[in-house]
Amino acid sequence: MSYKEITSITDIGGGVIGEQFNRALEEVKANLLDVATSAKAKRKIVLTITFAGNENRNVFEVEVKATTGLAPVKADTTSILLDNNVFVEQEKPQQLILDLGEATNE
Repeated sequence: MSYKEITSITDIGGGVIGEQFNRALEEVKANLLDVATSAKAKRKIVLTITFAGNENRNVFEVEVKATTGLAPVKADTTSILLDNNVFVEQEKPQQLILDLGEATNE
């Protein structure tokens, strides 16, 4: 069995930290571009490397993890009216209308 000296964070696990960072960066990028989130909210990527050794202190399990802190989706609000015992809402021009057809009891 051959061994390779670890001299950089990118050497750990054959570069797994870079792969995890890239996945997290894609999540952050998608969240930044999502118009349902605040443009000014801060996003973050946290890289955690945890070492746990054996009793002889010569073998270490290394856990590598990238986590993201994303902006939450903004709440939507609307106003509805009660008109002749029926709830109604003013149509919004930018809102897509989903036509499910007329329901029948057949």
